[in-house]
Amino acid sequence: MERWSVQQCLFCVEQLVLSKSIVSMQREFRRKFGDDRQRGAAPSRKIIGQWVRQWQETGSIQVKARTRRNTVRSPENIQRVRIAFERSPCRSVRRHSQLLNLSGRSVRRILHHDLHFHPYKLQIVQELTAAHKALRVRCCQQMVHTHTDLQFTGPYCSRLFLWGYLKAQVFTHTLPDINSLKNAIHQEIGNVTQDTLRHVMANVPERWQQCLDCHGGHLQDVVLKT
Repeated sequence: MERWSVQQCLFCVEQLVLSKSIVSMQREFRRKFGDDRQRGAAPSRKIIGQWVRQWQETGSIQVKARTRRNTVRSPENIQRVRIAFERSPCRSVRRHSQLLNLSGRSVRRILHHDLHFHPYKLQIVQELTAAHKALRVRCCQQMVHTHTDLQFTGPYCSRLFLWGYLKAQVFTHTLPDINSLKNAIHQEIGNVTQDTLRHVMANVPERWQQCLDCHGGHLQDVVLKT
């Protein structure tokens, strides 16, 4: 598809208004903008007609960018998805998309971009008594006061972060024997970056503060199933 500049579009419209002939306009266009390598290169009748209609309707020859109307993420479909997930929050996105007659990709976009819903993993945790909560509060207060300038050492990082991280990384695929497991653990330990450790270092005090804010109860991102 040929791409024409604004100057060329304006020249075509002006010449067509003066000459009243597309053939004459094309001839003048070749004289002004053509050369031996581009002989015969001129806008077609269809393109010229589009420019003229655009100029007559808007007074401009610049074609507006076409905007695609979003027909899937309509207010009606957004409301349907909201109601469906509020009624059956444990049902999978795939099953919901089948029942709503929408694609799985559209349902996920509505959930994330329009409804701002986020998936969660239900965890079964120990029920905390009043004594447990008081002990957690005292422990967090002590950690906040004694570790103001927290610097991670190897053993400290291992207790708070490393093993859970390694478990998620190592067991992404089946390991055939114990030697493969050892090699995978050593490899993943070597892949831990300084940025990851700094992120952990900043996250742990935040967890302590969250525990204090909820008075020793479970943290907000853990759902208690009774």
